[in-house]
Amino acid sequence: IAAIAGLAFAALSGYYWILTDPSIAYLSSRSGAHWIKISEPFQIKMRDPEDLRILLRKRFTAGPLSTGDISWKALGKAQVSLDGKILASIESPQSWKTLQHAVLPPLDAGAHEISVSVINSQGPAALWLSSKALDVSTDRDWETSADEIVWAQAIRIDDRQPADISKMFGTTRAAVLHCFPV
Repeated sequence: IAAIAGLAFAALSGYYWILTDPSIAYLSSRSGAHWIKISEPFQIKMRDPEDLRILLRKRFTAGPLSTGDISWKALGKAQVSLDGKILASIESPQSWKTLQHAVLPPLDAGAHEISVSVINSQGPAALWLSSKALDVSTDRDWETSADEIVWAQAIRIDDRQPADISKMFGTTRAAVLHCFPV
């Protein structure tokens, strides 16, 4: 029984470490929101350690709102705005695992826009955001841009994007079948 308790403690400690250590990029979806990023081609070569800045936005219609909040995390530095007004920002890329909260101002009924600027030099700039008050959460229906001119559909962080070079080759199944006479 002591061995089982020891293994359970080790497993829980490891899981807690993965969830809390900012150097481990474990990006889990929750509350109906998913981690999203800009769609870009997969690169095999190493990137220069420069800041990758993206803008993510969601346009939506909401009824009159007197109170509410937005919960969010960003993989990198970030700034959250609603209808062009800054609600909150995070300057330390090391606190990306901490759930951030921004209080919403009173809103009139009509069209609104949440925009988030995310900067990351260590990997993809990504965002997780949820607001029950606005009925908004991050998913593929958000838009992303690297230059604020050309906008494209956001992708989930776990969407597969094969390298272009891989498209030059057939599938493993086809290669194996080619080796055997039929």
